[in-house]
Amino acid sequence: MLEDVENLLADVAPVAGNNRIVILASPIRAARLRLRLAGIADPGLEIIASSAVGDQILIAVATTSNLVPRFDVSKVSTLVMQNPAAVVVNGSSTPSANTRSLWQTDSIGMRVILETDWALRSAAAVSWVDSVTW
Repeated sequence: MLEDVENLLADVAPVAGNNRIVILASPIRAARLRLRLAGIADPGLEIIASSAVGDQILIAVATTSNLVPRFDVSKVSTLVMQNPAAVVVNGSSTPSANTRSLWQTDSIGMRVILETDWALRSAAAVSWVDSVTW
């Protein structure tokens, strides 16, 4: 078991850099890995159970730094707490009971923007074993 995990980590480590490495496994394999690696695994290693992964398959994925969220903070915006179409009445915009002015209520609003791309940036970022027997 440890040899399989070490080989997968060695394959993706050059691409991972200082980012996390995720291990994907079937629920039973993930449970076995968590029990076996408890206390000895690097905190940067995450084990995710997925029923979409076959029972004999173990996958390592190096996460990359392109998934860094941006934060947009404002004290002067107006928030609409429902569908914006409900605010427009007879073609004119009218205040709704479900709007909130951050400026008038001395509040702060924060928007998190996560731009991502599902394209594989490097073929070395994914490695798998398809004959796990433990």
